[in-house]
Amino acid sequence: VERWRRFLVAAVSTESGNLSFDVTLLRMLRLLRITRVARVTRLLRQLPEVLILLKCIGVATRSVFFTTVLLVAVVYIFAIAMTQVSEGDFKKDHWPSLVASMETLIFTGCFADGLYALASRCFQEHVMFGLTLCAFMVCAPMTVMNMLVGILVEVVGIVAAAEQEAGISAMVMEQLEVAMKKIDENNDGRISKEEFVQLLGMQDVISIFNDVNIDVVAVVRDPDIIFAGDSSLSIQEFMDAVMALRGSNPATVKDIIQLR
Repeated sequence: VERWRRFLVAAVSTESGNLSFDVTLLRMLRLLRITRVARVTRLLRQLPEVLILLKCIGVATRSVFFTTVLLVAVVYIFAIAMTQVSEGDFKKDHWPSLVASMETLIFTGCFADGLYALASRCFQEHVMFGLTLCAFMVCAPMTVMNMLVGILVEVVGIVAAAEQEAGISAMVMEQLEVAMKKIDENNDGRISKEEFVQLLGMQDVISIFNDVNIDVVAVVRDPDIIFAGDSSLSIQEFMDAVMALRGSNPATVKDIIQLR
């Protein structure tokens, strides 16, 4: 396609005799390459796991920021201590200034780039330097950075569960709308108890209820579990009542009060 665009522009510019028009138009046509980003969007739709990870990045941004601030604070405190206490060649090699000390603690202490050599030098200089470095290792990489990993894992779990729940709700809603079109004789967009009985007679609806872990037998015995005394419900109200009856849902105070 791009070759054909160049050919057409060259032909037009040659006929008009305006060569500057050719160059300018070609530069403007390069902007059409931005449309290739749409291919990435299509790819992401086929890979929901990637979308979940992107959403996790957005959700975890605040937690990652404050965890990083805590890590920098720990590095800053230990860098001051090592800079003030160290002397001689040991100070010149590793702790000549506050900024250099922070760089040593971050890249060597947190990311273990030459950690063994630094630890050996600290213990050779004085045992207190070695113990201070060990204390930093416990506070920064072993505690704060692992805490950051735990936060990210928790965020991924929460976002994945929310996306899965949203997908299940969308699937159930779509199937119920299809079933409602078949039984909604008065076209009021609401589900009555009589229509609900007809819904339970459809094998597709029963399969949906079983897939989302809803006790169909209990619902058939007592439809008021869903309708709660109302004669009819809207599709969204019916959807909320159905999803609240899933066996995987945790019990709440509202559920206990309703049992009284």
